[in-house]
Amino acid sequence: MLLSGIHATVAGVLAAMTIPIKGNPGREDSPLHRLEHGLHPWTA
Repeated sequence: MLLSGIHATVAGVLAAMTIPIKGNPGREDSPLHRLEHGLHPWTA
């Protein structure tokens, strides 16, 4: 997205809007929660 001329902030917001907040009823953690914990080592 960055090479197409879209600003990094706008690209980040658009990408964040595609992450589901609520997961499946059978799972205890949401996709957002799994993504947050997966990204933590690189952002901490």
